[in-house]
Amino acid sequence: MTQPPILPGPPPPTYAPAPPPKKKGLSTGWIITIILVPLALLALCGAGILLATGAFISDQKQAKGDVSITDCGQDSFAMLAVVRVVNSTDHSVSYSVTVAFESSDGTQLDTGSAYISSVAPGQAATDEVRGFAAGDASPARCVVKDVTRV
Repeated sequence: MTQPPILPGPPPPTYAPAPPPKKKGLSTGWIITIILVPLALLALCGAGILLATGAFISDQKQAKGDVSITDCGQDSFAMLAVVRVVNSTDHSVSYSVTVAFESSDGTQLDTGSAYISSVAPGQAATDEVRGFAAGDASPARCVVKDVTRV
């Protein structure tokens, strides 16, 4: 038996090696982006909050400097403090003022509040703050506890 002759022609086809399998999940670049972008945003927001809080605290300290107590005592009805505000800003603001009435030993007898509306820049306004305590308590001093500009 004889072998069939080999005919000249193209070589038999060869196949390219199979590509590596695709990775499942996210690439390293995406993972880094997913971690770093939120952290950067969080840092920026935190910095903004700190700056805003610092400005708010500074404003509240300045607001407290706008308020003074011109009279502290008792009338026939209650403990009484007269508060005076001078608007140190460049626009009209309203003030919410809380006053504590204290005894001579520093015990707080009561608190009272006043709302002074629309004080023009550089102008002053006064209001009365009343507090009530049991018995014949009379305040030895009146202390501005909190001031908020509105």
